[in-house]
Order: sequence, then C-alpha cells, then structure tokens
Amino acid sequence: MNIVIVSGSVAGNKTRAVAAAALEWMQEEYRDHQYSFLDLTKYQLPYSDGRHYQDYPGETPAVLQTIMEADLLFVASPIFQAGMPGVLKNLFDLLPPDALEHIVTGLIVTAGSLRHFMIPSTQMKPVLTYLKAHIIERYVFVEDRDFQGSTIANEDVYFRIHRLVREALLTAEIQSAVRTREEEAFGF
Repeated sequence: MNIVIVSGSVAGNKTRAVAAAALEWMQEEYRDHQYSFLDLTKYQLPYSDGRHYQDYPGETPAVLQTIMEADLLFVASPIFQAGMPGVLKNLFDLLPPDALEHIVTGLIVTAGSLRHFMIPSTQMKPVLTYLKAHIIERYVFVEDRDFQGSTIANEDVYFRIHRLVREALLTAEIQSAVRTREEEAFGF
C-alpha cells in the first residue's frame, strides 16, 4: 500500500513532530508498505490559479502526483486563526476536483486549545469531500498542552495516532478489495 503523509504547514514544529511520529510508528509497525512524507516546508508550491496541475512549473506536478497516487493519505495540519493554513488550502486548490477519489484520508490536527476542535469537521472535511476523498470520521486532535516544547508529552496522543492509523489501514484494505471486486464484475 502506498501511504502519503502531508505535513501541512510552513511555520512551527508541532504539526511536523506529530506527523513524523505517525510516520515513524507506521514504518516500524507496518513495514511492507511504501511511505512518502511531504513536508510543505521543503517545497516551493506556486499559488493556485486554476491551471491543470501538470502545467505548473518545478516540483509541483510531482508533489501533486505523489498525493494522487496514494492509497492512504494522512494530512497533518495546525489550526491558525480558526482555520487551516493557507499553504495547505493552496495545496488542495492545486489538485484536480476528483484527485482524491478512492483515497482513504485521515486527519491529524494541532491547535492551541479545544476551542478549535470543530475546525477539521467544518473546514477541512468539506474541502476533502469536494476532492472525493474517503475521509476517516475520527481524527487526531492534539493541543498545545500535549507538548513539551516541540516534543509530544502526552502518551494518549500516540494511542490516538495508532488507532487512527489502524482504522485507516483497515478501511483502505476493505475499499481496495471492494474496488477489485467491482472491476472484476465489469471485466476491466
């Protein structure tokens, strides 16, 4: 299975730390999968202007292709000013409208407080639904109090990450089996 993790911020370290912890655990626990870690601090993505994704210069088409080839996608995002960061929304805007069709998608969110708990449901999930993602309903929400500096200090965060990963992997496996069955029924 091709698993892609996006660290969706260019500021701060907490979101990247949680995304990296999820990646590290998956690589240890599920060694037979292929992993890609897309840290948006490493890419210079242009602002979306409505072009086809392959018409953008530089590394943009390759980054987007990596996402679209995923069987399982994890999006890690901080909440800034009661919303997802612009760089993450721009990444979503660069994708074609059906880019995430059949891609099981899990969310990992960092925020200053519980006041932002509903942002993934009210802002991120609608965008991902538009892109046709199969979204795991449960998401991991990590508050500032769960960190000591940029290090995860609350063991429950690891438990929640593990639960999300297991649920997402199982969902992706089931979805793949269903798609295979449908394709065989049509003779594709």
